[in-house]
Amino acid sequence: MSDHALPIWMRIGSHEDFNFYFVGLCRKRQAGSWRWTEKPILRYAQAMSVRLPGEVWLPILAALLISIGSSRAWGPHPEITKAALGVLTTNDALFRQLGPIAVKLTNYAWMADYRKLPFEDGAELFYADDYLLFPEVTTHLDHILPEVKQTYRPYFKRALQALRTENPVNAARWIGSLLHFAEDTGSPPHAAQLRGDVHTKMENWVDAERIAIAPYSAALFGRTDEDALNGFNKRMDELIEFSKSRARRLQVPVAIGDRTTAKPIVLESALETSRVTADLLHTLGWLAQTNFSGNASLRGRILSQPGPGALERFPAKIVLHRTAFSTLTDTEGRFEFRNLPPATYSLSAFRPGSSLITTSVVLVANQTVALNVALPRSEPNLIRNGDFKLEWATMQCRGTRPFQKFKPEH
Repeated sequence: MSDHALPIWMRIGSHEDFNFYFVGLCRKRQAGSWRWTEKPILRYAQAMSVRLPGEVWLPILAALLISIGSSRAWGPHPEITKAALGVLTTNDALFRQLGPIAVKLTNYAWMADYRKLPFEDGAELFYADDYLLFPEVTTHLDHILPEVKQTYRPYFKRALQALRTENPVNAARWIGSLLHFAEDTGSPPHAAQLRGDVHTKMENWVDAERIAIAPYSAALFGRTDEDALNGFNKRMDELIEFSKSRARRLQVPVAIGDRTTAKPIVLESALETSRVTADLLHTLGWLAQTNFSGNASLRGRILSQPGPGALERFPAKIVLHRTAFSTLTDTEGRFEFRNLPPATYSLSAFRPGSSLITTSVVLVANQTVALNVALPRSEPNLIRNGDFKLEWATMQCRGTRPFQKFKPEH
């Protein structure tokens, strides 16, 4: 597996404005475990130069440093995901939905560890928060019990929505966010609510190359959306109890530094987590096959002038107002929605280095609408929606105000 880089920001410049450069902390795999080693990612140095005033960069830098300081990683995320994919049959519905993009789930499973940070995917850079924050989840949630349980329902629903309405890349990224929370739950210290040094050792003392679950046969959580959600929650409760018991068995070996005894116990949790992950992927693919008659499609392209340096690598985001629907373009600006209810939508598009634009589009049942939108150029800035014109909203059940506003899109 290649090095996995966690980017941070470094400030260089005068007292009035500053240049920002990517540097990174590289995760190196050594002796079957993971550790953090400082290593600048120098190839980003000139590409990511963006000038921002001090009042802008200070809160960004503080947020990023807080995010990095609080992160702890269940080391074998890629191996757990790979093991789960390995037991799905070649004609599994998930593979039919995602095609060759399915293999990228082993990388996208890291998504939730990149909160508030850019995520690199080949030639593209995007904000991980585009797949972590949405109207049902407006703040970052902890990956440890008990708070991680709040992620199951909304991220399951959002991943399923993406499979049904967005292209394979966007769908796979949303699934990656869900996988991260589900897989973290199976980590013994996450399940047992343990933090600190014991946490790091307890979840990373594992021979990752031994994570394989064949000939396991993936099972459905349920045959309807709601039944599957209930089945998923039940399965997660079982995984929590499984890994809690392993955490209890690990306490003495970890305390005395006995890796030989600890590794097989951690492996038990990794294998059980792989089985749950296989069931989850199989269920999502199966549910996504639902045929929605009478719905509409929207395809098009967001046109914009490329920004300086790496800004051109960031895609545009498209949001349909007062709905749960949003998506990101590909590197050419192309986007698509499928299975949307026929209606008149207010659509906003925005991208770093461009101004936000809003337009209206009418979708008719059983028809595909083509829409091309040109974004006006703005001052180069990594902050999208910098004028805060766009805000999320959700329907209110009671009260006089029809919508409740959430924090602006970044």
